[in-house]
Amino acid sequence: MIEIYEFALSTAIIILAELADKTMVATVSTVLASGRILKTVIVATLAFTLANIIPVVGAITARFFLPTQLLLYVSSALFIFFGLFYILFEPREERYEGKFTSKSLVAVFSLVALSELGDKTQLSLMALALEARSPVCVFLGAIMGFFTLNIAASILLTRIVKVDYRSLSRIVGLVFVLVGLASFLNII
Repeated sequence: MIEIYEFALSTAIIILAELADKTMVATVSTVLASGRILKTVIVATLAFTLANIIPVVGAITARFFLPTQLLLYVSSALFIFFGLFYILFEPREERYEGKFTSKSLVAVFSLVALSELGDKTQLSLMALALEARSPVCVFLGAIMGFFTLNIAASILLTRIVKVDYRSLSRIVGLVFVLVGLASFLNII
């Protein structure tokens, strides 16, 4: 039962973290330019997966060497920090311009993989994995969240191409702060 909870929580957190993030914008912009939803989202999800293997393995390793309570405080602080970051800083609307080719898939893969390195999403995933009983479920939930968000956003935005990134960013930030506080207080 805990594994299902951890899977669902990481799915939801990654969906919130990736809303209006540069990797989502790059993925969806490529979809908008090409009309190839599934192929583009699968390539972006593979890049996300590869970029996030290292932090999850790092979190699993850290659990062997550091006290659990310290890891809880670190992960809670990360959520609060990134929540405040979302609230206080202006998001950038990035656009992909150009024709769709196989080079576009390579570009999306490279952009997503490199953008995730050290990104708030990657650190959030690491924070979740630090606390989880099943880091593998957290990792799988994160992949599901990334894929689900990008498929949904691609389908919606191919029909409606106007997004208020600032409001979206503030809502995501507030949720992150609440998750961080709830984690710190052992509510979740």
